[in-house]
Amino acid sequence: MSSELVWNIVKNNSSFLRKQKQGCKITTFSTDKMNVTNVYSPKCMGICQKRAVGVNCEGKHIMLSIKSTKNDNKPCKMAAKAHVKCAKSVSKEVVKGCYRPCFEAAAVARYNALDLALRRAKKGYVNKKRTMGRRSN
Repeated sequence: MSSELVWNIVKNNSSFLRKQKQGCKITTFSTDKMNVTNVYSPKCMGICQKRAVGVNCEGKHIMLSIKSTKNDNKPCKMAAKAHVKCAKSVSKEVVKGCYRPCFEAAAVARYNALDLALRRAKKGYVNKKRTMGRRSN
């Protein structure tokens, strides 16, 4: 199926759609694993595109998922996953395989954010409570 047809079918009612209010404006986000930017649009959605890349955290490892066009009719075998150890390998895979090079910077940024979160979780980092104003003694 074409990506435009898939987007027209899915755009108003998708299980990946998340709406969030910000004042009087509603912003839409996506929870699709093949969406690196988490923006709900036909350009970014992995299910609408023939070639897509996803960077996700599974357990204590960061995995790079690449959608293959070979197994389009087999959803279980559609994505190939690989464990990645550095941001350079993410950018290399995205550019080398011609998998949406316009999202190379977003994939590297997502890898760095997930890596930072995993390192903080290993160290037992806890956010400190912030107080407003002076402390009274």
